[in-house]
Amino acid sequence: MFPIWEHKDLVVISRKALREFGRKYSDAREPLAAWLTAVTNADWKNTAAVKETFKDADFAGDKVVFNIAWNRYRLIAFITYKVRTVGCATWKWSRGCGRGGKRAEP
Repeated sequence: MFPIWEHKDLVVISRKALREFGRKYSDAREPLAAWLTAVTNADWKNTAAVKETFKDADFAGDKVVFNIAWNRYRLIAFITYKVRTVGCATWKWSRGCGRGGKRAEP
């Protein structure tokens, strides 16, 4: 078996969580599949490379915020460039933002 840092594709941790989220929110299913394809085929070495793939990605400390389904959902992930892994840290639901910046729950 090859060490993870020699793996051709980026390794995505929490694929199960992605599938479960897609089952729960069907409008996120196809955008998540497209995100997963783009990520696993990426060859990111730094944040600039991530921005080339996802121009609307934001960086907050050691996390990357990806907009999913035209910004209805936000996938907050961490990327370990040296070992070529992307881990899904948490989700933020951005659909239904109300006045005053308050968000409606799903």
